[in-house]
Amino acid sequence: MRVLVAEDDHAAAELLRKTLEKWGHAVHVVSNGSTAWNTYQSSPYSLVISDWTIPEVSGGELCRRIRSFGSKQYTYILLMTSKGSREDRLEGLRSGADDFLAKPLDTAELFARLEVARRILTMEEQLQSRSDEMETLHSEVERRNADLAEAMTYLTLANRRFTELFESLPAACYSWDAEGRIHEWNRAAVDMFGFQAEEVVTKHIWDVFSDARLCKKTICQRTWREAISQIFAGEALSSIEMEKSNKQGQKLHVLCNILPLRTPEGQISGAITAQIDITERKLLEHKLADQLRLAKSLNVQLSKQGRELAKVNARLEELATVDGLTGLKNHRHFREILEAGFSFAVREKLPCSVIMLDVDHFKLFNDTFGHPAGDDVLRTVSSILRDSVRDHDVVARYGGEEFIVLCPGTSGDRAYDVASRLRSAIEHYKWPLRPITASFGVSTFSLSTTNSSELVDQADKALYRSKYDGRNRVTRYEKFLEMQLL
Repeated sequence: MRVLVAEDDHAAAELLRKTLEKWGHAVHVVSNGSTAWNTYQSSPYSLVISDWTIPEVSGGELCRRIRSFGSKQYTYILLMTSKGSREDRLEGLRSGADDFLAKPLDTAELFARLEVARRILTMEEQLQSRSDEMETLHSEVERRNADLAEAMTYLTLANRRFTELFESLPAACYSWDAEGRIHEWNRAAVDMFGFQAEEVVTKHIWDVFSDARLCKKTICQRTWREAISQIFAGEALSSIEMEKSNKQGQKLHVLCNILPLRTPEGQISGAITAQIDITERKLLEHKLADQLRLAKSLNVQLSKQGRELAKVNARLEELATVDGLTGLKNHRHFREILEAGFSFAVREKLPCSVIMLDVDHFKLFNDTFGHPAGDDVLRTVSSILRDSVRDHDVVARYGGEEFIVLCPGTSGDRAYDVASRLRSAIEHYKWPLRPITASFGVSTFSLSTTNSSELVDQADKALYRSKYDGRNRVTRYEKFLEMQLL
């Protein structure tokens, strides 16, 4: 596939490019949304992978522009994002994104997403091919209808200039009287049916066209006599489809129009039948109907696959972000959220704190009461933490019996108070087997903090100081440094 990658992080963009090229894709990388949009307009791509927060034109706006571009070729769009909320994903889908790719890049997930994209694009190409064929068939039907309209125009003039125009009419024409006997037979009729004029003139219409494979002679005669009655009652018959056989016995589909012929006094003296061969058109109509049925079937399949894809995406999102035991955010997803929160704190010069805690003597508890009881403790601690923090604070299981809390916009003093409240809530919970406590470490973003990993390392050091000092206590990293200096 031809892939356009829009990513302002050079390392991430290079990783994407090398991975995609290794898999055989033609990749073009740009570093901002404006360049991505200009590049796409000049040559639309099958697949676009864009960071959500790319400069100049955001990933969501790029989706909207691509969807409104009107390219005949469908473009599959993957939005790369660390955003995990339902509202964020709904916003991305409303912008026109087909799917999402978590950051940082997971090549296994990328491969799975590309496989889904490949199947969707293949079906889109098949549907487009079917659509093109149907447009061609429709044009052919329109052309045939135009031919029919032209024939009808000639028939309208026939009553005034019958003698001079009859032989040159493009439709197969023959005139007949009140008994159904043929009087004139033009060249187009000869070409269509294969009978020369001398073979049919004075014969009854039903004797010429009756065919045991199409209708019995008596039925054919009765049908024509009914038409004769209508014509001589002053009624014109138009656009009647019927089946007839030519001289060689080949079945033809014809479109028939019958007009009364009048004397100068206005009396009906006979009728003229004009017919055009619509055999090919009927075949095209049948083919078009088959194509429409196929398109409907493909649409049903596409809808089903779309529902299956939604289920897979929901499951992937759950597996990618949630810890199976506690229902909290998992370690990997927490690091993504932390990176975004840290970047925001640096950019906006806002406080940001991290609280890390470890269940005291958890291994001894497991050895004494068993792992199922230990799992119950971890789930209960998770509930206490989740119920005791603000909605915008992020609680995650960091590993084993370790938990971590991200407190955006929270100073060190405030984070210490939060950690103290959490410690007390765990200590005073009515544990069924034996008391449970936890040790806490708190770190807060400062101008000397270089990255989010350093913020976590600081909280971890403060946590281990709490354990060193006897457990079931809270230590701030700043206090840890002071004790190190003493």
